[in-house]
Amino acid sequence: MLKIVYPNCCGIDVHKTFVVAVIAITDDQGFTQYCDCPPFASGNLSCPFQ
Repeated sequence: MLKIVYPNCCGIDVHKTFVVAVIAITDDQGFTQYCDCPPFASGNLSCPFQ
């Protein structure tokens, strides 16, 4: 388990076809709540560098 340095932070896991994000919010008592976003496509349809 990693120690959270900032009370509000986000971790992003980038894959070739999808992206997953997890938000961690720590309260004053040190309790951390994690909220994960469902995976979403990382297609390059809107990429200007194609």
